[in-house]
Amino acid sequence: MGTDYETISSGVVNADGSTTLKLYYDRNVYKVKFIVIDPFTQEEKKINEETYRFGVKFIIPSKFVWELGLTGIGWKALDGAPEIKEFDLNLVPAQNVTYELVLADEEGGEGGNPGFPGFPGVLVSQFPGLSGFRKF
Repeated sequence: MGTDYETISSGVVNADGSTTLKLYYDRNVYKVKFIVIDPFTQEEKKINEETYRFGVKFIIPSKFVWELGLTGIGWKALDGAPEIKEFDLNLVPAQNVTYELVLADEEGGEGGNPGFPGFPGVLVSQFPGLSGFRKF
């Protein structure tokens, strides 16, 4: 591998500081995937997927899905992934993880959007005071 060091499993460190110890290691890599379930077709759409080394901070994508014209209200951890918070330090765990974009629903249950009763539909205008919701 072109290294200039000897691999040893044990040794003596001299008290005079003449011993140099170099530690080389490699961290495992894991995939962090973000998806949304298309409310029109019920198909899973991948928003983003990246590979990271264990323990590093990963990037949470925008909650706006341009392709579908949808804005989510948060992320739901799937398959045992740890919960994430948008403005916290989220580190890659020791497993591949998937997060699903939470959309507001008709019943106002999980993902209920405060300020709007039930599911307002697809956001067409981002400007307050202008009509911008289309029912589907």
